Parts: sequence; structure tokens; C-alpha cells
Amino acid sequence: DVVTYSLSGTNAALFTVDAETGQIMLGSAVSLEVGQTYSVNVTATDSTGTGAIIIVDIEVVEGPGDVYDLNDNGTIEKNEMVMAIRDYFDGLIDKAEVVELLRRYFAS
Repeated sequence: DVVTYSLSGTNAALFTVDAETGQIMLGSAVSLEVGQTYSVNVTATDSTGTGAIIIVDIEVVEGPGDVYDLNDNGTIEKNEMVMAIRDYFDGLIDKAEVVELLRRYFAS
């Protein structure tokens, strides 16, 4: 059977789900403040209309080190800055984070 996925619940509007794979993705309005918690209901429905729902809790936690310093040398380099700017336009990081990375890039 073909299974399709959808979201519902209190925080569903903050996320999207790939209808074919069920992968949950961040929306642009999601706060990445450490400690923030979100909850969504994921519904999987087959071609006969039979479905199942699971509740998924998503918690923002402190990430490992500086995710933009790819070679872990303590310096933000051109390719790392380009990645950060792309993430900004994709809604993955906010303006303050980009400004901080730019400051570090030009301080090198």
C-alpha cells in the first residue's frame, strides 16, 4: 500500500511533513531557542483509508560546538560563511547568528 503522511496538533503549522516519506521539516517560524519544545501529531494513512497517529515531541537542545566551523580550526572561512548565509535564506538560522558569523569571518 501507498502510505501518506500529514501533520496536526498544536504546533503543526510550524512544521511541514513530506507526504511520501513522513520526514518532518522546520518551518520558518520555529524558534531555535534552546529548551523550546514542540509537539505534532503525525498521521500515516494507507490507500484504504486506514491510519495511525503518533505524537512526536521536538525539543531544541544545545548543539555540539560551532556547527559552521566545519574543520574545527576556530576560524570561520569563506565556504563556511556561504553555508551560513544559505541556511539563513532557508530559514534555519536567524539574522543575529549570521551577523555573529560575519563578525568572526572578518575578524580572521
